[in-house]
Amino acid sequence: MFAGKHRSVRKLRFFMHFLTIFAMLSSSLFVGIDDNKAYADASPSLTLQKPIREWLIDESRGYIYAVSKESNSLMFIRLSDLQIDKQVTLGPAPSDLVQSGGKLYVALSGNNAIAVVDIEQGEVVSNIPTSIRPYEVAIDGNKLFYAEYDQWCSVAAYDLTTQKETLLITQIYEPDLAVDPVNHILFIGESGLSGSDLYSYSTNTLQQQSKTNYDNYGFYSPARKVIVDGDQVFYAGYRFNNKDLNSIQGKYKYSIMYVSGNYVFTGDSANSGEAAPTHSYVYDRNGFTQIAELPVASRNILMDSHNHIYSYTGSDPWNSSIPNVIQMISVAPDTSNPPVSDGQKLVLDKSVTDLVYSSDGTNLFAISSESNQLLRIRTSDMTVQETRTIGSNPNSIYIDQDKLYIGFASATQITRVDTLSGTSVSGAVYSWEVGNFVTQVVYGNQKLYYTPLNISVFGYPGIHAIDTVTGTRIKNNISTPGRMLLSVGDNTLYYGTTTGYSNSDQVYKFNLTDLSQAKVSQACWR
Repeated sequence: MFAGKHRSVRKLRFFMHFLTIFAMLSSSLFVGIDDNKAYADASPSLTLQKPIREWLIDESRGYIYAVSKESNSLMFIRLSDLQIDKQVTLGPAPSDLVQSGGKLYVALSGNNAIAVVDIEQGEVVSNIPTSIRPYEVAIDGNKLFYAEYDQWCSVAAYDLTTQKETLLITQIYEPDLAVDPVNHILFIGESGLSGSDLYSYSTNTLQQQSKTNYDNYGFYSPARKVIVDGDQVFYAGYRFNNKDLNSIQGKYKYSIMYVSGNYVFTGDSANSGEAAPTHSYVYDRNGFTQIAELPVASRNILMDSHNHIYSYTGSDPWNSSIPNVIQMISVAPDTSNPPVSDGQKLVLDKSVTDLVYSSDGTNLFAISSESNQLLRIRTSDMTVQETRTIGSNPNSIYIDQDKLYIGFASATQITRVDTLSGTSVSGAVYSWEVGNFVTQVVYGNQKLYYTPLNISVFGYPGIHAIDTVTGTRIKNNISTPGRMLLSVGDNTLYYGTTTGYSNSDQVYKFNLTDLSQAKVSQACWR
């Protein structure tokens, strides 16, 4: 078995010799977004004297509602021509708003109050007194949730029926709030800290349900933005399972500012999202790949049911000269270069990260962490026969009995793809939640072995194994990074450390059954 592995390596190198690979762009389609091109010559716009901080869309009434801290106002902006239909003067420093039925609840961060605005009347009908100055606000049914503005903040809940306030948290750093109204979950995301976390609370019991454990430390200075859409939560550039915040489904580049349907809008803003971005982008929601750059550096985005995109660009605390403009924009999808083969060499426009070949040698299966794709390449003429979007940042692939096992550098799952006897990438997909990003994955004797990606200040989290039949999990706590080589014939997993230091790297031999180890040798890897 071990000798066979060496033959496989030689054969793999043979094929890699003929691969000049610059990878492959995602084949995701930007369907519907191009509808905006009909408005390109006469797109409505609105220039404001003062910046806005937050807004939301009410398509049924034909309005965008936007609040400006600087002008102490709430604006009713018509979707039809982006002109202000009504402007409501509020209390000091309105900073956030939510809609519930026919009412808007506006956080007044310069006061201890939340203004209640009747949409049909277009005026403030009451003010809810609060014990803290609300900066962020969210709502679920009869419960309002609000958080303070600066540094270590409190988060409170207010029952609209009993008019009772409850403090949930008294020490959390510059949080944003978002609600899952179907499952009645409140999400609270920190910002600005080098170790920021995302929390979830039941809106019914007000008890904590889940918390991220990213890097055993937290996310580095994320933007002050949490978004809930369906059963997914978006925070710090990542997408999470709404019921398990340690299940990370993938990563988008830059801060996420809006999610709608198949699209995720991001911007490269600095200072925890407070600074105006220099570029803004659209990503494929499930492919986790960029599919367009916006024509303007948008700070905020809205999108209606017809895929019309509304952009806000505006000044920030560091640059007051940026015009405050709301406009409808059109977006052109990025283009890609098709793969080119001369029969012996295949040229792609995105790099291939790892690859394996089918048992009969007729196909190569390759992954690209740039395009997030799985490719099937026919070896007889070196042409791409199939592609499939496979997940976020795939970085390791292994094949066993015509099934592919794929690990990811920015998702906490390992995925198995059935190749239909080595002929396709369109077979059934199954995933295991492993709670870590993955460096390498191998498979044998019905066990999945993987090494988590080191993203922790506390060291490398060892070698893990999952019995795919019983679900039993075991771990060896080796603390040095390395690479695995599986030898099923002698029930052995070899592990070579890769510290990068002279005379310090070693090769270990592990028993596949229980991952017990015995050092084999010491070597200086060149």
